[in-house]
Amino acid sequence: MFYVTHYMNLNDPTEGVVYEIRTAPSRGNSGSRPEIIEGWLGTTNNIYRFAHGAFETIEAAREMIDTHAGGAYPWDGEASGAPDVIEAWGDRTATAEVWDAAEWLQDVRGEIRSRLANGETVDALVEEFETSANAPDPERPAGIILTGTREFIRDIAAEME
Repeated sequence: MFYVTHYMNLNDPTEGVVYEIRTAPSRGNSGSRPEIIEGWLGTTNNIYRFAHGAFETIEAAREMIDTHAGGAYPWDGEASGAPDVIEAWGDRTATAEVWDAAEWLQDVRGEIRSRLANGETVDALVEEFETSANAPDPERPAGIILTGTREFIRDIAAEME
């Protein structure tokens, strides 16, 4: 199996993303660092990472990158350094938008209050909303990077006490 992950330096999200084809699934950055085949892997040291799935062949993994990343080219820059990376591809056309969580989540403030009142944890809500924002879509191939999500939800929880 081959696994595709992309990452982006949030210090300069206009640089685009780097896609890696790997021989092992990537690990998330929370808790026990679980293997994640598809979905948001987390942000560590201002490097945002997302897993795009498992593929039977390297050709299928390359095709996913080509389809997802309109301007992919063989990456000759520094890759993540993971020992299982076998290829890296750059894409400068996929830039992320960095949004303040308070702005992005303002419309669902009532829903957040209700869900907190019904026993959902701040951590669970942060994970859900960041995963949703970070999921690539055709309009935003690199997703939306939220800043201040945990603080925003904690403030709502504090208001409820």
